[in-house]
Amino acid sequence: MTVETWTYIFVGITFALAATFASAVGTGYGTTVAFSTLMFPAGLIMGADPVWLFAAILSGAAFGDNLAPVSDTTVVSATTQETDIPGVVRSRFKYAILAAVPALVLFTLSGGGG
Repeated sequence: MTVETWTYIFVGITFALAATFASAVGTGYGTTVAFSTLMFPAGLIMGADPVWLFAAILSGAAFGDNLAPVSDTTVVSATTQETDIPGVVRSRFKYAILAAVPALVLFTLSGGGG
């Protein structure tokens, strides 16, 4: 595989890693700061498009924060709806994954060659 091919894959992987990290940590802002500090410069050095790379970071952070059981958004919405947190996460997952799969494909196909 060429370096250019890896650049495209790197942007898609950045989205997936940001989503996973935000789901585990429960903060979209913290994910954005961490990935902008670590992954963004690495992607630029590899030759990724900076707009697509930053969009992948922001999208992954929003996706993960939406599904994180420890996120303040999830806890507040479960409390105000008088339901359990796992139920809120389960109900959101089917909608979030429908957006995440095309986003992953889009970031992988469009992210390189900046």
